[in-house]
Amino acid sequence: MSKRLVAGTIGSIFSVVLSARLIYVGIDDYDLHMWGMAALGFGIVFLVVRAWSNGRTKTAALWLAIVAFLTFAVSLPGMYSGSETRRARVSEGLNYAGGLKAAVSEYYFDNGTFPSSNIEAGLAAPPSYASRHVSNIEVLPGGKIVVMLGGTVQDRKLTGHEIVLQAADLNSDGRVTWSCSVDGVQTKHVPAMCR
Repeated sequence: MSKRLVAGTIGSIFSVVLSARLIYVGIDDYDLHMWGMAALGFGIVFLVVRAWSNGRTKTAALWLAIVAFLTFAVSLPGMYSGSETRRARVSEGLNYAGGLKAAVSEYYFDNGTFPSSNIEAGLAAPPSYASRHVSNIEVLPGGKIVVMLGGTVQDRKLTGHEIVLQAADLNSDGRVTWSCSVDGVQTKHVPAMCR
């Protein structure tokens, strides 16, 4: 085996490992992520061509199987990491706000007005509702509940944006109705009820 072949093979394996690391560390930078994907692909293709050209068909077949596996392994999480994941994170905020909506509605039934704060509604302070994707939930005057996205898992497309739930007066069934709006979040990341 020539020194060039050994050096090229080691370099390609290093490229594949480094690229896979760039892909799986949870990078939110699209360009860096795509660079890792491209380097991974070129590194593996180099190894397949090198093995095939040296008459090592079994080694080339093995590398092709690895390519097939990595293609599946890399593409599967990618299908769920975009809009669906962000929509689930926004939905988490809406789910947490459900309990606050009930408390605000109950306060309205008892007092005829909406509470002006979490404390007035008999709820915990806004930061106590923090979670992985929500930094706080606050009740504001006029029947408004603001869910601040953020939390311990930072997502640059969601962190710092708000979901605003606005209560309206009683409907014909005697229930408080709610409307939902989202500030600064792309429509594709918002659940259907808030679009």
